[in-house]
Amino acid sequence: MPVILLIRHGQASFGATDYDMLSDLGAAQLTALHRSLRNETNVQALVSGDLRRQRDQRQTVDTRRRGERHAATSRQFQEALDVGLAKWLRARESSDAAEPWTAFRSRCIGALHDLAATLGRGETGLAFMSGGVLAACAAALLDAPDEVFITLNRTAVNAGVTKVLVGARGLSLASYNEHSHLRAAQVTYR
Repeated sequence: MPVILLIRHGQASFGATDYDMLSDLGAAQLTALHRSLRNETNVQALVSGDLRRQRDQRQTVDTRRRGERHAATSRQFQEALDVGLAKWLRARESSDAAEPWTAFRSRCIGALHDLAATLGRGETGLAFMSGGVLAACAAALLDAPDEVFITLNRTAVNAGVTKVLVGARGLSLASYNEHSHLRAAQVTYR
């Protein structure tokens, strides 16, 4: 049975001028993740989102296989993000956002299905993504109400791994947010 591992990128440089690069802790999370992926011997596909931190993480894993102070606290940032995400979900198609929630959710799950279609029996695909994409895919696979996306997004660990099974009946969420490869001091959510 093919397997897809959805991998959230390591911690970004929260509060820095260039947020889209890994922090020092994010780089350490990536190293721990790489060690845990050594046993994945039949990786046939590596994909990522367009953000630099996602592409860099994919490229680093692929290659290995063959701060500043914060303006807001992490909790304040999460509270503001949750409010914004709830507003985005309620807006549906009439959102002022660049992409409405329903289009985003469809694009995320569509990309997951596209990756699944490239895999054969016993093969593994690695998909590097951000917490929002991860949460949208997981909520869709669970056929959960849209609001579950916010909770899943809030609890997504940087460099966490989510396992999706590709079977004859479609895609199934086997595990979410596994992060035993990280030491306690390496666990971050933003």
